[in-house]
Amino acid sequence: RFAQMWGIPDELLQSHDDARVMGFVLDQLVDAEAFVAKVHALYDEPCAESNDVLTFHDGRVFERYSRPQRVDDKIVGRVWSFRDVTPRHLAQEQARQALAELSSADARFRALVESSDDPILSTSPEGEITSWNAAAERLFGYTPEEIIGRPIDLLVAAEDRAESLGIRRLAMSEGSVRRSTEADCVRKDGTLVPVSLTVSPIYEGETIAGVSAIMRDITESRARQRELLEAQNAAVAASQAKSDFLATMSHEIRTPMNGVIGLTGLLLNTPLDEVQRRYAAGVRGAGEALLAIVDDILDFSKLEAGKVDLEEVDFAPRELVEEVGVLLADAAAAQGLEVIVHCDPSVPVTVSGDPGRLRQTLINLAGNAVKFTAEGEVVVGVSAMPRSPGGAAGVVTLRFEVRDTGIGI
Repeated sequence: RFAQMWGIPDELLQSHDDARVMGFVLDQLVDAEAFVAKVHALYDEPCAESNDVLTFHDGRVFERYSRPQRVDDKIVGRVWSFRDVTPRHLAQEQARQALAELSSADARFRALVESSDDPILSTSPEGEITSWNAAAERLFGYTPEEIIGRPIDLLVAAEDRAESLGIRRLAMSEGSVRRSTEADCVRKDGTLVPVSLTVSPIYEGETIAGVSAIMRDITESRARQRELLEAQNAAVAASQAKSDFLATMSHEIRTPMNGVIGLTGLLLNTPLDEVQRRYAAGVRGAGEALLAIVDDILDFSKLEAGKVDLEEVDFAPRELVEEVGVLLADAAAAQGLEVIVHCDPSVPVTVSGDPGRLRQTLINLAGNAVKFTAEGEVVVGVSAMPRSPGGAAGVVTLRFEVRDTGIGI
């Protein structure tokens, strides 16, 4: 069995050459000198016993045991026994490496926690604080010696304790689920500090052994939120004040302007010479232009205030686009432009909608086209869109177009 363990060939055994056998054995060992020295030391002390380990170049490990051989209490020699413990040695080595790696990882994790700018702490399932990093000490004022072992409720404002307890219980019962909230916490000096709080379970194997909490001071964040809210409220109030002012002023200006236009119309119906009639017509034209501007301002204020209501009355699309063409004809002719109005035969004679808003939109678009077209034409048209499959009966979609040969909008 010894020859088999040491791999000694039969030819070498049968040679009965002790020196060659010993040389073959020693060549396999990492520390041959220590092997020989141990043999000599034991033969110098016949009563001694020994148990040591031999390491081979190929990675094997033998356990060597030696004790004196006695006959009738007389030492007559020495017995050597060898056992291959390579699997056990490998397992022990792997365990040592794993333990070293775990210790290293734990040290890195602790260093990471300690260097964090955010307060990090942990508690037992009962809510007692079990760890406390430097950032937590800076925020709350407690040293680890003062706070570890004390209840977490010491740090939570009374009105937030029920919610804090509920979050810890959920983290304990639902395992990997993380819970976040905001709470007011109490410092050592009794002052309150708002924090955002994230709670996670701590596992030991498959058992939840506690809860970890990562906190962040949100004092500045809340201050910025308050400032933004105040600025937003101020902007809304200013916008509302502007809309109210525009609406009020528009009404105030419209009333006397309607009077000016009406009285000018009456004046034009009286006997006037050519110069007087031209001046009166100019006053009425300027008044109507100013009234149109006032109407636009009033519409703008209504849009901002969300108070524009659309009518639903019957009107003729053909007549509406023709009216737009008539209103633009003078301005277009003054620039040498042609205004073309087109209504496709597919358009119904009468539809229901808001002709006032539609007319306003078309006049704005077509007026812009006339203003920025140097030569050519402006076309205002309307056509009916094909009805989509499954569309509601009695409903038609009209397509209004304003096209020009100018630079466009």
